[in-house]
Amino acid sequence: MTELNDGQKVEERALPLIGGRRFWVYSAETPPGEPMGDGLFNAAFAELDARYQEDRSGPVGLCVPVSDPELMRRRPEAIWAETELMYAGTQQEAASLAEASSASTQLRIRYFYDATIGPGLPNSPTIARSEAVDYSLPPGYRMVPLAETEAVGPEDVLRLWEREGAMPDPAEGRRRVNEVSIVGLDPSDKIAAVSPVYVQRNAQLGMDLWHLRGFVATEHRMGNLATQILWATRDHLGKAYESGDDTRGPGVILEVENQMLMTYFNRAFWVYSDFWFIGVNERGAHVRVHYFPGAEAPLPQ
Repeated sequence: MTELNDGQKVEERALPLIGGRRFWVYSAETPPGEPMGDGLFNAAFAELDARYQEDRSGPVGLCVPVSDPELMRRRPEAIWAETELMYAGTQQEAASLAEASSASTQLRIRYFYDATIGPGLPNSPTIARSEAVDYSLPPGYRMVPLAETEAVGPEDVLRLWEREGAMPDPAEGRRRVNEVSIVGLDPSDKIAAVSPVYVQRNAQLGMDLWHLRGFVATEHRMGNLATQILWATRDHLGKAYESGDDTRGPGVILEVENQMLMTYFNRAFWVYSDFWFIGVNERGAHVRVHYFPGAEAPLPQ
């Protein structure tokens, strides 16, 4: 346990819920979520972030456990704007030795700038390098909602999957084609990329969220289409959520299974797409979340 100023304390701990990554677990007499507590937390974060920039071998951020039901109800926002503390999941803890029930504790986290979640590669991009990359589409390419274009239709998606061997089961393909949100079109208006999405509950967060599967045709994989279709799908779903047209999911989950991608893009924050690392699933994939504006964490039961 390390004592800071004004009754603040931090303890270094590996957090199983967040993929075993090490955080400073923060506690204070006046917690974040309260106006006075927000200022104290931000000061502590700045001090510890400065240490991390000098020695990046320590914890990758701060974690604030929130177990007060009243605070959870009063501050349900998925991201607390004043402190940038992000809801990263709920864990159940025994309320007391004498009780058989359990109490819910939310974990809210904030990563240090450019924090890494794994060793990475010698050329793994920093946040600054990622911000400097030009992710623009090649001339003539465009991203459009499948339901709003007459250039292509579901049968074109099925033919793409068949041609690429991406969907061995035709029945599964016909089911998934109904999930396609955005399609990327090449200069001749042929499908170059697709993004099926579906709503599914994430157990760690206790929330229904959009899950996104992106697919780019082999001949188009060097033209930023993967990044652009991710952006277009994220923004399309976000606009529908904010407008109230489709509020089934207040954010998007990515499950990154490719080992090369997990190792190369080893920053906690993917600045180019605005996704945050929140843990590892049962298959070992990195799980990342993007919350839409107005998203709220689940209230305690």
